[in-house]
Amino acid sequence: MKRYSLMTAVLALITALALALTLGGCPNLNDDPPIEVGGLTAAPGGESVTLSWTDPGGTYTAVEITLSPATGGVTQPITVARGTATRRISGLANGTPYTFTVKLVYAMGFKSPGVTVMAIPGGGDPGDFVPEPEVGPGPGPGPGPGPGPGPAPVVKTDLQAAISDATTAKAGTSPSIYWVITADLNTIETTFDNAITAAQTVNGSATATQAEVDSAKTTLEAATATYTGQKHASGTNPITALDAIKAAFNGGSSGSLGTTGAGAIPVTIIVSGTINWVSGQGTTNGWLDISGNNAYPPITLQGAAGPGILNASSSSKRVLYIAGTNNKVTLGANLTLTGGSTATATGTTPNVSGGGVYVSSGVTFTMTGGTISDNTAGSGYGAGGVYVATGGTFNMSDGTISGNTATSAGGGVNVSGTFNMSGNGTISGNTATTQGGGVYVANGVFIKNGGTIYGSDGGGGLANTANDAGTHKGHAVFWHTGADATSRKKVDDTLDTTKNPKTTNASDPLWLPAAP
Repeated sequence: MKRYSLMTAVLALITALALALTLGGCPNLNDDPPIEVGGLTAAPGGESVTLSWTDPGGTYTAVEITLSPATGGVTQPITVARGTATRRISGLANGTPYTFTVKLVYAMGFKSPGVTVMAIPGGGDPGDFVPEPEVGPGPGPGPGPGPGPGPAPVVKTDLQAAISDATTAKAGTSPSIYWVITADLNTIETTFDNAITAAQTVNGSATATQAEVDSAKTTLEAATATYTGQKHASGTNPITALDAIKAAFNGGSSGSLGTTGAGAIPVTIIVSGTINWVSGQGTTNGWLDISGNNAYPPITLQGAAGPGILNASSSSKRVLYIAGTNNKVTLGANLTLTGGSTATATGTTPNVSGGGVYVSSGVTFTMTGGTISDNTAGSGYGAGGVYVATGGTFNMSDGTISGNTATSAGGGVNVSGTFNMSGNGTISGNTATTQGGGVYVANGVFIKNGGTIYGSDGGGGLANTANDAGTHKGHAVFWHTGADATSRKKVDDTLDTTKNPKTTNASDPLWLPAAP
């Protein structure tokens, strides 16, 4: 009886296995015929493809995915848990067509024949694919007992705050003065600008990951800190900035930022908004007194994007006084020096000349931008805009000198030293009571290889009551006569140096255009 029961069981098992093989490898008779995943689609992405399907139910235990051709970036087969209905496959080669086969795995290792789909990572359209779904690092929820909700939304609030802080720092919107160590300023500003651009790009991207957002924020905050760390706020007193510079560059002793004079690290003072003179600021020489032998490194005065204005009105002081060996000062873009006067300056001529800027012997003043306007030389003295003393040098390659007034000679510029004019500089609308409404060359050198000096009527040497009360005294440019007058007259390399500019001849290079 027992032998009969054992044989009966063996025969039953053999029959079941044979039937299972006939039904496509599925050992469960409830899955008749063999089932497959439904609705298989493939969405190509960059170096990846996302497969999606419908869970068919039944008694399968897992999903198995293979692909052809094989790639070293993917280990095969790929096994996906039962109930999961999507899988992103990365590590693929863009532009390569791949065939994906998806099978159901049953107990004892039996598998369904499988269904296939083709896709090309990075683009391409071998079939009708659905758009790539948003997927996280793991599978999203399926119709069965999946792993839970999809990835958390990307949060950009902190990145946006960092962008706002950076752009505010870049614009310099708050009225204040800074001094900036500029040994590596170009690199610092470039890095800062690039970090802002990169952060704005990530912020505007709909596909940026949280890791990318956080990385952009960290990089931008570091660049902002470096950029603003080069700026040392000094309130609204430019004198404080000068004091800080002098203290930092104290001859190269321990703890200093470097030596002064030739070869020193240059420094920039950035002016944002309008800074008005305050009682007690400056010396009898001027509001900003940059003087003393080797007392300062090269200094650039420039405005923020605002722009900046240094207004000395009501001070009766010139705006800028530069003296001393090796002192070099540059006026840069976006800054206006205005309202200066020599009414309270002490000494005799030329110490009371130059309502806007005084350039002493041994000093180089360079103008690469900005404006010197509406300044006045004291009673009986010259150079409403800029006075260049004997031994001093003024180089003007850009910017504007306009609306300045001298009660003597040289409404715009009065030259006893050397004045080199080039580039796109403009001298226009200045007034002198005696000679040279625009430029007066006393016993110095004026070399003009560019720029424009406007006269009020187009006559380079004509007298003009608006700019010159005398007769034939050059409302635009006037050279004082003297033993060395010939060597001092040079304009555009074509001027006949035997002539004083007292001509109405339109062919003379000093026949200057009327102001626009």
